[in-house]
Amino acid sequence: METQLKKVISEMETLSEIWDEEKVKQYPAYLPSFDEFITDLARMLSEERRAA
Repeated sequence: METQLKKVISEMETLSEIWDEEKVKQYPAYLPSFDEFITDLARMLSEERRAA
């Protein structure tokens, strides 16, 4: 599970690097901040580790 999440995170970081900034500006209401999303994922990972 953790390995899969790390893979997803690295793939998403790659996507964010090639993301079209203009599209982000067009849809600000629909897109949560990418940094917030990664932070939430990291928090979920650490909570999962503590629970295990």
